[in-house]
Amino acid sequence: MPWNADVEWLKQHPDPRLVVGVAVDGSSIGDKALQAAVALHRERRADRLVLLHVGDGSKASWLPRHLTPRYLESTYVGKAADLHVHAEWAYREKADGQSTCEALTALAESQAVGLLVVGSYGRKGEKSFDMLGHVSDYSLRESHCSVCIVRSSSPPAGPAGEQDYLFATDGSKAAALAFCTLVRQVLRPGDKVLVAQATYDHGAGRESEELFESYKKMMDAHKARLTGSIMTLI
Repeated sequence: MPWNADVEWLKQHPDPRLVVGVAVDGSSIGDKALQAAVALHRERRADRLVLLHVGDGSKASWLPRHLTPRYLESTYVGKAADLHVHAEWAYREKADGQSTCEALTALAESQAVGLLVVGSYGRKGEKSFDMLGHVSDYSLRESHCSVCIVRSSSPPAGPAGEQDYLFATDGSKAAALAFCTLVRQVLRPGDKVLVAQATYDHGAGRESEELFESYKKMMDAHKARLTGSIMTLI
């Protein structure tokens, strides 16, 4: 692994607790994002789960009751409780000229969110509402924290210790830090990670094997399973 990534990661994350923020909007994909966020939350680590919702004051007078902030707060706090997790509610109205995307990332930053979970689309066909969907791409590009994108086609989270992850690496420092985040904040003992590297260099086999071994050492320390795959692009 490039330089001592684990030491550098620990310097950047002195507090082991993670603040998991999840964007909710009353849509089915928002519900699925909540389930994913709960699966990433670790009670033993004293993580926080924060429900993030952005409203539009100009539409408040004609919003259906089930989409009002107060109703959504009660609904999602209750859903989190049903999943045995205490959730906090954070709400912000968009400022004039501000997009839902900008307001959401700002709200997440104000809550010190370390992992932002968003759905890949929201309520299709309801163009009058600023629902989840296009925010996922913006969040991925502009957020100052790690981002988890939950797609409608994603399978539900399995039992703890039975998750499979694909980690793509280019051998860079950024990839090494991302791997540290995966191992230290996401993985549970027994989870499996497939490390994949794509390269145009047909002679990079030995170098890739050495890189894989550095990842494997870290995985062994966390009692998780690791496999490797090297793909040569022509």
